[in-house]
Amino acid sequence: IGGYIIAKALKNLSDRRSELKVNVIAANSTQEEVGGFGARTISYRFMPDAALVTDVTHATDTPGISQQEHGEVNLGGGPTLQHGGANHPKVVAFLEEVCEKQEITVQHEATSVRTGTDTDSIFYQQTGIPSALISLPLRYMHSPVELASMSDVDDLINIMTEAVLAMEPDQSFSVFE
Repeated sequence: IGGYIIAKALKNLSDRRSELKVNVIAANSTQEEVGGFGARTISYRFMPDAALVTDVTHATDTPGISQQEHGEVNLGGGPTLQHGGANHPKVVAFLEEVCEKQEITVQHEATSVRTGTDTDSIFYQQTGIPSALISLPLRYMHSPVELASMSDVDDLINIMTEAVLAMEPDQSFSVFE
């Protein structure tokens, strides 16, 4: 589903190319489950100014998933923005502003030191890449019957598209400014 989301966001950006003010690099990386080696390699090679990362997260309205442990994430409630860990606070704030302006509903999740996604591999490269994880709520993760909401998928595509279109060439996500 991540590959589909990236492809659709790129299609949207291509259709609105005249609005783009920044260069875009997209990657659908490999080996996330075994150490994030694909994301690590591509981010080290290109050292982007910022990274928007997408993955799935547990919809905690699923039977057997503890909301006390994982927080409240509802299928159909919108993608989640991650807070903490490898999620740069200025990139997350930027995404929140974009979502508010575009009236895209998002949910929020706290994360510990590691997100368990490619965000970790990207954020910690060289001197650091300001990154943010936008996750798709998913029921029955890692099973043959995973279930996602198409409205959440569409909203995630729109967040990726509108965030890239809102970026400025001289935009900085430095915490020292």
